[in-house]
Amino acid sequence: MLRAGLAVLGVICLLIAGCRAPRWVGGSPQSPQVNAEGWKRVGDALALTDEQRATAGELLRAYQADYLRAAGQIERFDRAFFDMAAARPGDDALVGRRVRAYERFAAHAAGLQDRLMEDLRLLLTPEQAARLPAAERALRRSQLLGGAYEERSADLIELTAAMDLSAQERAAIAPVLDEYEQAIDPLLIRKDAFIRGNLAAEIRADAADKGGGNAQRFKRWRLIVREERAVNRRFVAQLAERLPEGFSAALKRGAFRGTYRGVYEEPDIEKKISAALADPAGIPGATPEQRDAAAALLGEFRRDRLALADRAADLLDKWEREADDDALMGEPGPAGELKALLAKVEALERQTLTRLAERLSAEQLDAIGIRGHRRSLPELDFDAAAPPETRTKSIP
Repeated sequence: MLRAGLAVLGVICLLIAGCRAPRWVGGSPQSPQVNAEGWKRVGDALALTDEQRATAGELLRAYQADYLRAAGQIERFDRAFFDMAAARPGDDALVGRRVRAYERFAAHAAGLQDRLMEDLRLLLTPEQAARLPAAERALRRSQLLGGAYEERSADLIELTAAMDLSAQERAAIAPVLDEYEQAIDPLLIRKDAFIRGNLAAEIRADAADKGGGNAQRFKRWRLIVREERAVNRRFVAQLAERLPEGFSAALKRGAFRGTYRGVYEEPDIEKKISAALADPAGIPGATPEQRDAAAALLGEFRRDRLALADRAADLLDKWEREADDDALMGEPGPAGELKALLAKVEALERQTLTRLAERLSAEQLDAIGIRGHRRSLPELDFDAAAPPETRTKSIP
């Protein structure tokens, strides 16, 4: 939600202060760098047959099992490291062992991915093998354009692929997408090199709590992301010129939501109402009228919340386009306006909760996990807490 989007204000502190795990291709050392989504993109780029996809799926499962075994080892290593580091602060030799452990793990992970791609190559026809560079670009977009990073960008190829376009409309944007693919890939290669090249430095700076070193790396990271987003903006504009108005607006909205994802994250109340409505028994004892009322409230809340998120994303986008390089290191210019929008979202949550509590009982709200709806405490009467027959008799 917008509160998560305001982590844009906090992510600077997170990265400057350092974190316990270094940046990692794919987002987290504990997650395989090739996931099911990325592998599907590879298969789509290669136009794999159903039989090839089934075999490729087996290759992916074997790769992920190998990766997770190695990730389990590095996780156990880290637990032991932090336990020892608490008793041995400033021990450079100990930190050096962690650096070497992560370097070995990174090399092993890269080797596993290389082997996965080589095994896949054996399944391909010559025509499909010729498409491998495109498949590798698709995998990089999956790992580095989106991925589990604090700052991300939308993948315009995937965004347009999900649109219900006619063959003629797809043909109109195909040359632009081809150009976009070639323009964004060098930036992703640079981002990959940045992550791998700063692995040791991040671990050492985090251990020493040297914020200045991390601040400089953060600035370089932000500049890479800024250039990446500038490419996206340019191609969103080019694609929008070739699409009908409705699709053009959807593309721009999707690009914003794919970039400033934290701003658009569903708040807890929205997730819980949505989950309860998706299950016919999700609201115990609810009448059809109660379910209809909850659905209407959910629709209104989502509409108004997304409108506020659009405004927040627009503010962030404008600031990022106009800020100079040094300003990227500070609090976003529209911080005050963002906080005001957050206050509006929080007020919207409270209003929705009040209206929902007028339609559902406290027991129903408890059952679906909604908290904060009670307005009074129950009266206590311990003498009447149990019927007479269940009370303990006095011992003679």
